[in-house]
Amino acid sequence: MRRVLFAGALAVSGLAFLAAVVPARALVIAPPPGPVRAAKAEVIVVGRIIAIEEKDVSAPQFPKAQQNVNYRIAVVTVSEAIKGAKDMKTIRLGFIPPPQAGKGKPFIRPGIGRFNVNFTVGQDGMFFLTKHHQEKFYTAPMYFDFVNGENPNFKTEVRQAKLAVKIGNNPQAALKSKDNEERFFAAAMLIDKYRPFIGGPKTKSEAIDAAESKLILTALLDADWKQGPGFGQFHPFQLFNRLGPKEGWNQPQGKIEDIYDAAKEWLRKNADSYLIQRIIGGTTGPNTGPTTPGSGASGSGTTGPGTIVPAPIRLPLQPKN
Repeated sequence: MRRVLFAGALAVSGLAFLAAVVPARALVIAPPPGPVRAAKAEVIVVGRIIAIEEKDVSAPQFPKAQQNVNYRIAVVTVSEAIKGAKDMKTIRLGFIPPPQAGKGKPFIRPGIGRFNVNFTVGQDGMFFLTKHHQEKFYTAPMYFDFVNGENPNFKTEVRQAKLAVKIGNNPQAALKSKDNEERFFAAAMLIDKYRPFIGGPKTKSEAIDAAESKLILTALLDADWKQGPGFGQFHPFQLFNRLGPKEGWNQPQGKIEDIYDAAKEWLRKNADSYLIQRIIGGTTGPNTGPTTPGSGASGSGTTGPGTIVPAPIRLPLQPKN
């Protein structure tokens, strides 16, 4: 039987670290919004790390990788299965410990967007997991694949992950929900699907169904625009920008509240006539978090087919209370 080492210290997660050290946020790529993470994860669980296996596992980090890396294996006990973890009591989580400074060895800072979480015994949280392509363990390679249970927004993150999993099975049906949040989540997931950040000579677009387009635009209009566009969360204005070219839309100058009001007025006037264009072909570009008003051509986060939009690495503006 494999021996298991038990330790006692509770480490601070990557998310908590970034929240505490504000300047560090400018150095990392914004995480995909919760619905996107939920859609891409094979398994989502809430649980606690109860042990670290004594022996590391040597395995390739990516398919066809020429060299192996050492994965440390954490044992996670599952307290709540949100996605793909039916009847699973424990999960083996493989992670690559961040490099440590040793005697005569300088600390090596991880690259942008690769802030691995150094999992330790006692950590509680929500894990977005992907099965390793070769070995019998799961991975959560990016800092945003783990939400620390001490995060003040933890309960909201869990609730939204459940909502994303529920809606992900049939977002078109959720567009007709009586609940504004469900409709907004469905609209967000569909816009992210129909309007990915892609480019290249083969990029084309086609209109989606008119009735579905109207439901998506109406869901954006009815959403909560007063919420702060949080780090790694969808905001109605960010999704409004993702729609692409919009006849009659000229972003006004002034306070953020005025910009939001103008966007909502455009949606109110054009929900019946505007057809969202589904982008097809092209090459996938970087996934981005919320965009800032004025962060693209004429303030549009997406400049249209044929253009690759870079991932922003700064936080969006927030409305004043």
